[in-house]
Amino acid sequence: MKSVSDELLTWKSIALVLIFYGVGYMERIELLSVAAAYELEINKWDYLLNFMTHSRLTIFIVLPFWIFYSSYSSLQAFDNLLLLRLKNYRRWMIFMVSKSLPALVVLIALWTTVGLILTLDLPFSWDWSPYGVNNITYNEIIYVYRATGYTPAQILLIQLVLLTFSLLSLSILTSFVCAIKPTILGMGIYSFVLFIYIVVSFKFFPKGNWFTIYNYTSFYPAFETFTSIWVGVTVLAAFSIFLIFVIDVLKSGRYKRIPSIFAARKKESVYGLLLLFGLATPVLNYGLEPHTVWDLLFQRFIGYSENPMILFVLFYTIVFIGFAYLVMVELTEFFSGPYYYDIIRYSSFNMWAKNFMARMMVSIIKFLLLLFVITIAVGLSGGLSLQLLITIKESTPLWQVIYHFFVNGFLQILNYVFITLIVMLLTKEIKNQVLTLAAFVFLGWLSRDLSSIVPVGLNSFGYITGKPDTILYLSLILFVFSILEASVIMYLIRNKKTL
Repeated sequence: MKSVSDELLTWKSIALVLIFYGVGYMERIELLSVAAAYELEINKWDYLLNFMTHSRLTIFIVLPFWIFYSSYSSLQAFDNLLLLRLKNYRRWMIFMVSKSLPALVVLIALWTTVGLILTLDLPFSWDWSPYGVNNITYNEIIYVYRATGYTPAQILLIQLVLLTFSLLSLSILTSFVCAIKPTILGMGIYSFVLFIYIVVSFKFFPKGNWFTIYNYTSFYPAFETFTSIWVGVTVLAAFSIFLIFVIDVLKSGRYKRIPSIFAARKKESVYGLLLLFGLATPVLNYGLEPHTVWDLLFQRFIGYSENPMILFVLFYTIVFIGFAYLVMVELTEFFSGPYYYDIIRYSSFNMWAKNFMARMMVSIIKFLLLLFVITIAVGLSGGLSLQLLITIKESTPLWQVIYHFFVNGFLQILNYVFITLIVMLLTKEIKNQVLTLAAFVFLGWLSRDLSSIVPVGLNSFGYITGKPDTILYLSLILFVFSILEASVIMYLIRNKKTL
């Protein structure tokens, strides 16, 4: 793999420097003439930020260069021996990303360096210039930047992050296409079509369209399109991860088994779709629009409260009691079959129970992490801010929300699972197991006075008062009950009440 120094000493780098300097010099002359006409002082940021987000330079020089460079590199690296050594296409795509990093660093460094050179004689300030604070001709971009609340240095840093993510995503897309059709003709058609699409989407798509590639490459169009610039980063990351993980499925033909997998796991599929729908639907806003992703997290998991709302309780039931239902289904299938053969592997029923409880703890942690990530991703895709605030309930510190979600969420689900297992050990009748789940829902509707004696619904955000002792008390209650339930499970097994 070429090093950064090797990439600097190529004809491509020299050509890029000449192009950057030529375009940048004309940009500088135009900026100085406009500033002189309005008799306003400019500084380095006015030029540098305009130059680094130059739309024509990005669309007609940087992006096509990177597409054709990535296509050429992918074809050169597509080798059967290398694939055998890496074992799968996913690792090959990751290898291609690492292989493109030196060129990516050089490209961005050259662009930034040329911009800095062209600002050498301009005054420096950490703040915006008198020119930058005026909404005048040729200053639309800088004026919008100033209105975002970010400092000029922060905007430059974010611009470099956006550019890096967008170019890496193009590298991943290119290697994906190369893995599907590793021929010169195929990659040539791909490169040409993608370039035409970039130009057409920029010229003719409505402003703020999510399918305009340029909107993901620069701060200005990203802010205008997504409101929160991190939405673009999230979309690119999700798109790239999807391509990396789907390539082996496509190449191996395993995608043909996807319908049968969904058919075999209908309950899990429906459960997942309901979760996504509940997180994304504005119906659960109840007219109170979230402003941050933490607002969305708080709002979706309010659950039970002193005055519970039916939709909040319904979604809570789907998420958390639905998890207990899936565990119940797994246990029912286990005990309905020749489970003695499985228990033989653990030397005793007692060891099986301990292993089951440990597996459930790990599954609950994974579930909560996945739920958290999906909620944040849904919020970002909806343009919500990452600002560390709960605006829909200002008296609530964010740390309490995070703690309550993970710690009390873990303990509450663990209680649901343990109670479900106890009922399963005592009786194999389906009606009793279903009644247990119904009891969870019913008891959650009762008053908060029962919170000290019934471990149901205590991870609801409706129980957060803003006082730390409240959620810590709930943690204590849930922890004590989980210990008691685990003891009951072990007692039942040791006394062979389950056989």
